[in-house]
Amino acid sequence: MTDVKKKSYFGKCIGVMYVVEFQKRGLPHVHMLIWLDSVSKTYLKNNVDKFVSAEIPDPLKDPVGYAAVKDFMIHGPCGLENPKSPCMKGFKCIRHFPKKYCARTIFDDSGFPIYKRRRSDITVDNPTLILNDKQLQFYALAEIDDLLRAIGKSLKHFPMLPQPPTSYLHHGSNNLILEETNYNVAEMEVEHKILKANCNEAQLNIYNEVFYTLPRS
Repeated sequence: MTDVKKKSYFGKCIGVMYVVEFQKRGLPHVHMLIWLDSVSKTYLKNNVDKFVSAEIPDPLKDPVGYAAVKDFMIHGPCGLENPKSPCMKGFKCIRHFPKKYCARTIFDDSGFPIYKRRRSDITVDNPTLILNDKQLQFYALAEIDDLLRAIGKSLKHFPMLPQPPTSYLHHGSNNLILEETNYNVAEMEVEHKILKANCNEAQLNIYNEVFYTLPRS
């Protein structure tokens, strides 16, 4: 807030509204709406690439930035490389990855930016994927299975058809459910013990009421 309001990092700030939220595993983050004066808004739009980057930092020039992006901000792998990724639906990424390359940041008709993404030789563990005919057949059958499950059937209802390995099938799972349950159980158990140990008496009473008293499904 000091950077935004007092140091005028984005320009002259005339108002700020924000809310702190906690992600499903407890990490706090802020949604912030910043009002700037007209001169600052024009400057920010014309120089957006100075403030926002959608590219992987150079590991030699910015090793800290590269490490942060590599560990926390890389989407995937998805697509044919990982068709069971939670973001995949109908063998397409619902987050629209991979994104298109563009030489500079442009704005669409609604005023939202499409950030500059240039081609470079900086990658993060992105091996070339080569599929054989059998794998392509399995992917095609898995898509057929998805279509059948939409009407309450599956490939198993048609034993005359080839049956792909279960690893290729989505089993009709809801992608949102997969995203919400895609976490490391061992890590969550450790975090649970730490959080419980730091609860005060009132919090422990609520915890025990919910955990031990309410009926389970």
